[in-house]
Amino acid sequence: MVEYLFTAYMGDDAQGRLKVFETQKKKMLSDQLRPLISLINLASVRDISRIMGVKIHSIQFRGNINFEYSYPWLESGWVGRTLRLGAASLKVVAPVGRCVATHINPETSRHDINILKALQRNFDHTNCGVFAEVTQAGPIQINDEINIA
Repeated sequence: MVEYLFTAYMGDDAQGRLKVFETQKKKMLSDQLRPLISLINLASVRDISRIMGVKIHSIQFRGNINFEYSYPWLESGWVGRTLRLGAASLKVVAPVGRCVATHINPETSRHDINILKALQRNFDHTNCGVFAEVTQAGPIQINDEINIA
């Protein structure tokens, strides 16, 4: 019934009947082999908006944690470093290489921009954000500061 509901809701944009799949317990829906947290610097997202001349939504990058910093791209230098966020510790392991899913406008569901091309042309990479692994679990809250060790 859910498949029919979403197919009807999306109309012609569904391009056929949608399917709902069930996964086994303890399976992740991720493109990473290990469980990682993605952190997105909102200043970097604004910088992408600046070079493209269009508002980019942070949701297009599907980050687990969005943070606000005064200048863009500082997170690129965090690889190999340990962060404290609330009561948690995270080790930054890699930049997040982006894919064409970032080209989808979250308001219209249309593929209407090419973020990868803009990143490559202007910054010589296709990254936005960093991946981190949790080294010490603990609660975090909105407005917790990120401290770099």
